[in-house]
Amino acid sequence: MSAIENSILSGLNPEIRAQLEAALSDLTVTVPVLVYREVHQPLSRTASKISGMPGTDNLAWPNDKNGAPMVFWAQINLEDLNLNGQSSTPKNGILMLFVSIEYTLAPPKSQSWYKVLYYRNDELVEYSEENASIAQRIMSVAELVPDAVKQLRWNGDVDSLKAKIPALQSLSRSELDKVLSWLKETSSSADETLNGAQQICEFDSAQSRDVCIMAAFHANGITFNETRKVDVHYKHLVDAAEEWQVLWKLGGLAHVMPDEKRQLFICIQRQNLIDLDFSKCSAVFL
Repeated sequence: MSAIENSILSGLNPEIRAQLEAALSDLTVTVPVLVYREVHQPLSRTASKISGMPGTDNLAWPNDKNGAPMVFWAQINLEDLNLNGQSSTPKNGILMLFVSIEYTLAPPKSQSWYKVLYYRNDELVEYSEENASIAQRIMSVAELVPDAVKQLRWNGDVDSLKAKIPALQSLSRSELDKVLSWLKETSSSADETLNGAQQICEFDSAQSRDVCIMAAFHANGITFNETRKVDVHYKHLVDAAEEWQVLWKLGGLAHVMPDEKRQLFICIQRQNLIDLDFSKCSAVFL
């Protein structure tokens, strides 16, 4: 993170700046996300992207339950997945997400408003005029491609920061305030970026557990609510969440549906991932 040159930090002692630079390399981590930017050149058909055209024409364009063509929202190349180093992680092919134009009318437990399709690299073929025509009728074909992003991991604890950067002890109050202001600004900027990103796996948080519980409920055709979460009659579904994991989190969906402010989590049971059975994915909005 080269923002150490930020004007907020101008005038700091060079020794302190050097220690801050070194400490930031420890505090900054590469986050498994895809942050999208608009592109003006056609992407490769296997690129991870949001909107545009799907990565293959080797499919019958999916329809929703009313027979209307679904909207292509996004796809991810499995080479971009990083499932905590699992040796069973698939690396060949792409996942494509199609969503009904009337998805907001479907009950949360419904599994009929979306389709997740999987194609190996050797199954990918060029687009046909028919599918290109469908795409152009129901969506923007402007593609967005991922950029790399890093995140500053600092919890706001000044004492722990001083322990990492001893030279901060010698700063005046005003100088220390400058450093803290810059760090908070940088952290906030990273968080804002992540909220509009597609995050690829590696979820290990209370949120991911709640999402997996909801996925287990929905996969069994049962509407989730907080009361049922603590109801003994549904304990088996709460326990079943341990078998699920977040595969793909999509943010920034306003690129596809302008009024969509939520994040979409695509979840899968670990055995289904090993079996490459992505038809059993469960989608959860938060």
